[in-house]
Amino acid sequence: MAGLRAISAQDPRRIPDELKRKYDVRGPRYTSYPPANHFGPVDEDLLFERWRERNSLKDDPGLSLYVHLPFCRKRCLFCGCHTFVAKRSDQIAGYVGKVIDEMRLAAKIVDPARPVRQIALGGGTPNALEAEQLDGLLSAMHDVWSVEDAAEKSVEINPRTATPEKLEVLLKHGFNRFSLGIQDFNPNVLKAVNRDQGLMEVEQVVAWLRERGVELLNFDLIYGLPGQSLESCVQTARHVIELRPTRIALYSYAHVPWIHPHQRALERLGLPEAEKKAELFLSMMDAFLEAGYLPIGMDHFALPEDSLAKALERGTLRRNFMGYTTGRGLDLLAFGASGISSIGTSYAQNHKGLDDYSADVSAGRLP
Repeated sequence: MAGLRAISAQDPRRIPDELKRKYDVRGPRYTSYPPANHFGPVDEDLLFERWRERNSLKDDPGLSLYVHLPFCRKRCLFCGCHTFVAKRSDQIAGYVGKVIDEMRLAAKIVDPARPVRQIALGGGTPNALEAEQLDGLLSAMHDVWSVEDAAEKSVEINPRTATPEKLEVLLKHGFNRFSLGIQDFNPNVLKAVNRDQGLMEVEQVVAWLRERGVELLNFDLIYGLPGQSLESCVQTARHVIELRPTRIALYSYAHVPWIHPHQRALERLGLPEAEKKAELFLSMMDAFLEAGYLPIGMDHFALPEDSLAKALERGTLRRNFMGYTTGRGLDLLAFGASGISSIGTSYAQNHKGLDDYSADVSAGRLP
């Protein structure tokens, strides 16, 4: 591991600036091959036949369940996810009902007795749901699927809207890893990207969770945003280190306004060039390595005692549509609009639009 750490700390600086400029291009996310932007129409009969074949595996690797909850209170200008601004609570309630229906439809094809060893809620903002909506969704999930007691259960949360009532529901259902969307701690940067949280809100959520025995915390950060400087990024890194999450994701901002037009608002504020972005990343990377974090893949860091670091050392680290994972060989079954399932050697993505997604589920078809 020491060798990996040394290579990660030194090699990025050996990359010439001309190469950084040359390869500063847009590309698909590296979570699948072929990548999602090359997906095409699917033969559903063949797909579901492949899914059923996995039901009779002698050594079943088990299932990983992902639920996409695309709603947010307001839109962050950097966002590149499939999200919608929720204007009414009944809109969210209707969507939750459709996700539960989709689970029941999927259980007619994928054997619900297969062991579920991993669950993740992503978005959007899962805690945009009311506490009762979260409780209903998770209760239905446990009713339909065979969730193991030792399953890893993770959830993405926005610290600004993480109320005790919602967190209590998640703890009641056994969630043991919480991923906080930090992005940055600098007030000017957060204002520029239309995100209204601060260090105090994050500190309060972290303290609340730790008081209740939660040890597994992830922080998500973004570099390449308007207003970021070497000094501000290092200061953000210091705040993160003080709070000591077990994992850190340090994502490069992906500017794709032809897909997400709201991102154009950031252009007038100025976006850093490739060389500057590399400097921002390296400054934060150095801080995390010095604080004892280990580099995981291209953009993640973990404490040595974290399961990702241990999986890297054992050679069992994997990456799927939920990111880096220790769940070797798990079949991923995704629910909700835009969710991508990966079962065996097959990939399938749900409709991205809420109307198309809801229409198929209402008609009794997997979307």
